Formats: sequence, structure tokens, C-alpha cells
Amino acid sequence: MKHLFIAIVLMLISACGSIDRKMVYWESELSKHTPIGTLKSDVASYLDTQKKLEHGCHRKELQCYALDRDVESYIFVTFSAVLVFIFDEEKKLKSYEINKSGDGP
Repeated sequence: MKHLFIAIVLMLISACGSIDRKMVYWESELSKHTPIGTLKSDVASYLDTQKKLEHGCHRKELQCYALDRDVESYIFVTFSAVLVFIFDEEKKLKSYEINKSGDGP
């Protein structure tokens, strides 16, 4: 029983990290390809080139969203990276966020 507990703890510890590395990856990619001030249409074009991302930009809203689904999973939880882009009234990128989202039972 003790070995099973240790194995589960080690699995949880080793599983943590893929989502964090993916978030660091997206931070680097976005700062290179969609820096602050980028036009909304250019952000949408960049997202179109990223095959793994599910994404959408609303015509009238000042936000775009992207989801890098199923980056990491263990036990009953699957983590995805969520990218949120916020634009100003001139439709230039004002800021972006990279969050992790866990999905499970």
C-alpha cells in the first residue's frame, strides 16, 4: 500500500509540468508573433496558421480566444492552455493572457 501511495504521488508530481511548459511556449510565441499593438486581423491570421488551436475572433467584440486542448492529463483531469486576446477600440492588441484550464469529472 505504501508503494502504491508513493507511485501515485510521483505520478502526480511528474505529470505537473507539461501544461506549464506549454504556457511558457505560448508566452514566447505570442510575444514574437503577436506583440502588443498587433492588429486584430493579424492576430486572427496568426491563429489560423496554428493547426492545433481551436480559436475564434468575434467581429464586433474586442476579444479573441484560442484553446490548445489536452496538453496534459493525469488521473481524471485533462489540462488545456487557454489564450485570451484583448483589443482596444482601434482593434490593436492591448493585452493577452495565457491560462490553464482543467477538465474532469
